[in-house]
Amino acid sequence: MQVSNHQIIKPREKRILSGLFFALAILLGGHATLAAPTAPNPEAGKRACKPDVLRLCKSQIFSGKAAVQACLRENQADLSPECGGFLKQAAEFRAAMRQTCGADIQQHCKSHIGKQEAMRACIKEHRTQFSADCQSFLKASQL
Repeated sequence: MQVSNHQIIKPREKRILSGLFFALAILLGGHATLAAPTAPNPEAGKRACKPDVLRLCKSQIFSGKAAVQACLRENQADLSPECGGFLKQAAEFRAAMRQTCGADIQQHCKSHIGKQEAMRACIKEHRTQFSADCQSFLKASQL
């Protein structure tokens, strides 16, 4: 069944989709290199993956972010190139951030893991206490 990109989305679905794509883009992980990976743009993720979520995972929208993320993973072979590319970029960014900033996040922001807004606020509050590599990564990633 093909779903039009112009399908009307109910407000609750829109909030869930927005949260999902924010989570996909901002999940934390890291890797210190001279050129830090670019942080995924949540708006780009929404544009890239919304049609795939509606086409492949609509029945999971009300089950929450984890269910939609699992659905996208299960349907990876059927994702559009745009959504697949965005999810790959997000995964690479998470891995790089986890590598570089994982210890700092565990030390200063552990209670906020899984809560994107709270995590961003915690990182902003404590970033000067993070390791030099992590600070460089965050600056290069524009976080």
